[in-house]
Amino acid sequence: MCFDAEYPSVFDAELRCARKEHRCIECRGTIAIGEKYHYASGCTDGKWWHVRSCLACERVRDLVFDYEVAEGCSETDANCPYGELRDYVRDAGGIGALLFYAPRIAIGKPRTEVMSVKEGSES
Repeated sequence: MCFDAEYPSVFDAELRCARKEHRCIECRGTIAIGEKYHYASGCTDGKWWHVRSCLACERVRDLVFDYEVAEGCSETDANCPYGELRDYVRDAGGIGALLFYAPRIAIGKPRTEVMSVKEGSES
């Protein structure tokens, strides 16, 4: 499923270190003082926005991006919109389902292929 979201006309992202507590846009967990986090800001349809997300959620976002590209989405359409990661992971069957397909993504095989070890081969 490619994401049909409006791509921002202005976008910037950086890694920051929290000087005060923040809330992750994705998991709603606390980003503690001194913790590194992902900060993104931009302008979409003339509206300026900014978000903060913890590094754990950013790793999941990267996994979703790789999965979507492997499924045939363009790199622009493979970016999960901020604030929608939790619903995407739930609809995909949980993080375990995405992690299960990660080795196939790495070797470029479709998600429907069953991975198995042939009898007598080393694993």
